[in-house]
Amino acid sequence: MNPRILLLIAVVLSFYSSFGQYSSGFLDGYKYVLIAPMIYENGANDPHSITPVAMNAFIELGMEVYMDPEKILKNEEISKNPCLLIRCIIAHPGVSLLANSATVSVYDCSNKRIYYEKGMSTMGMDPSGDFRIATKKALKKIRKSGYRFDPHKTQEFDWPEVENTDETEESLKGYFDSADIHPIEGIYKSFGESETMRNYRIGIKRYGREFKAIILKSEQSHWKIGEVKAKIEMSSIMNVYSVEWFMSNKTSVETMAHLEEESVLYIDFEKQNPNDKEAKFLKLYPTNLHTSESSSPSKKSSGSGFLLNSDGVIATNAHVIEGANTIEVRFSSTEGARTYKAKVLLKDETNDVALIEVLADSNSNFKNPPYRLENDINAGQKVFTLGFPLNEIMGSNFKVSDGIVNSVTGLRDDVRHFQSSIAVQPGNSGGPIFNTKGNVVGIATSRLNEDAIGTSIENVSYGIKSSYINNIYRMIPGAPSLKPSTELSELELEALVKKVSDYVCLISVY
Repeated sequence: MNPRILLLIAVVLSFYSSFGQYSSGFLDGYKYVLIAPMIYENGANDPHSITPVAMNAFIELGMEVYMDPEKILKNEEISKNPCLLIRCIIAHPGVSLLANSATVSVYDCSNKRIYYEKGMSTMGMDPSGDFRIATKKALKKIRKSGYRFDPHKTQEFDWPEVENTDETEESLKGYFDSADIHPIEGIYKSFGESETMRNYRIGIKRYGREFKAIILKSEQSHWKIGEVKAKIEMSSIMNVYSVEWFMSNKTSVETMAHLEEESVLYIDFEKQNPNDKEAKFLKLYPTNLHTSESSSPSKKSSGSGFLLNSDGVIATNAHVIEGANTIEVRFSSTEGARTYKAKVLLKDETNDVALIEVLADSNSNFKNPPYRLENDINAGQKVFTLGFPLNEIMGSNFKVSDGIVNSVTGLRDDVRHFQSSIAVQPGNSGGPIFNTKGNVVGIATSRLNEDAIGTSIENVSYGIKSSYINNIYRMIPGAPSLKPSTELSELELEALVKKVSDYVCLISVY
């Protein structure tokens, strides 16, 4: 086709794409504009320098321009009335055979689009220059709007209603002092670099099956004491929560949260603001010192566990750590016993598997264990376990018990388990079950209860297959892969025990 014809077509398209009906002064009720950053699919940030074109256009009008959403929070006028602010989004749909294009959309405080124009330019040798030209064309009606700020034309922002609990900091402290509270309950203060969350003090209280985060202090005047800032629900994973969070403008978003060591609450906001991925809240009340009446809490239960990697991740049964406020793990070796504090990472109560981790400040120096998780298990196979049965009676040294695999399924043919003749006692739960290669084929979990079946049966116990350990381990963000073992071979039982015993631990729950 003739190049002159192509040029004529592009000019015509440009004319019609920029045609629209906007009254003179349609921006007069607005004072500020937020220009959203241009982020491309490949991660590039405005490679064609289109954003400054829009910024200059609004500055020439006399409007105050923001590029950083967090700085808006410091503007008291906007915090009192968000309808002083408009939001501008620039995009370019891509390159066609005829022209490069750019679109400009402007939204008001109710997220209603009040301006949309498309500009086009003929495709030349300078794509960046073409896109800037197209953007200028898309801004043409704004640049000719005859803007002059008029506060009488500013809409009043209709703040969404949120639930008000009438709770205060004093009433919540009274509740925390008198009730048996959940670890997530308490009074928190936002901290860190986030401007979004720096201004909040909240109290989290259980209401039936959910928790509510209640405003106790906010520098934003439209948030009142007692209003619900978030609704929080427990998930199937320990210390991980589903959250409905009400943003600064009281609109809600669905996100997730996790509680670390019962003291720091992290709220995930990556989808809302990639530059500010997490909000952090530090628990101020009640403190561990406040809630604990004794410096030496009484032990609730004990069990066994075993190391999975050099980061101090330990596998055990979910029921071993049930109801834990404090977890201690004790490793014994020829060099002596070492005791560490640990925290819950993940818990799968359905399959009775849990992962705990030695706390980072415990000065631990673990090596990768010499065994691997092995899924191959057969009836008649020789197996053995290491654990700490009845440790308060039988002592804190590990005990060895061996047997064979009686069945590759568990009670009532449950495929998650296998049956063995290993003598399992209370306290063995959570300990590893090894094959003759020294690799872990499962977790010791239970024995047949003679009271339940009405008859005495000896040496019938069950283990959870190692595949269920692998499943939950893969859920740890950034966890290193479990390496295949290269250290163990067909050794005698005594030699195998020496190889693996340093990596088996006693778990005490308080």
